[in-house]
Amino acid sequence: MPSQNSKQSPAYNNIVPTKKRIPTWLKVVGIIAVIFIVAIIVAVIVATTATKAPQKISDQFVNDLQSSNSSAAYALTSKTFQQATTEEQLDNIIQRVGPVLQGQEKVTGRAIEKSAGMPETAVLVYTVKTSNGNKYIRTELQKSGGVWQVINFRSANNPLDTTVE
Repeated sequence: MPSQNSKQSPAYNNIVPTKKRIPTWLKVVGIIAVIFIVAIIVAVIVATTATKAPQKISDQFVNDLQSSNSSAAYALTSKTFQQATTEEQLDNIIQRVGPVLQGQEKVTGRAIEKSAGMPETAVLVYTVKTSNGNKYIRTELQKSGGVWQVINFRSANNPLDTTVE
């Protein structure tokens, strides 16, 4: 005699468990989101890697600017910069802006541009937390003979962009 547990109604035997299905639109949205996130991560890695060498020079220049070390800053500039600006002129600028830019600096913008027939150019923007609020420094560098050199810089009280000039 079969036990009562083995007796099942015919209706119970016909029930097939169904799997919950993820709607197609949700799958598409998920895939697009993953692709977007991966693209952003790749862009950040490429930008960071591409600007590593010029950032090293730019960081030195900004540190020299903040410490009013004009001769060290001048040594990091390009021949074109030096033809347009004497070391004494740069020293006058640094003595004026250096004290205002005292504080912890952080790179908040970076760009690199490569064009056929043109030297490789990098722009780095720093935000400096000072006792009088945030100040901003922008350095523009070019690669010449495999060496990155500062070709231009400026400071401001308002945020600066990374557009190559």
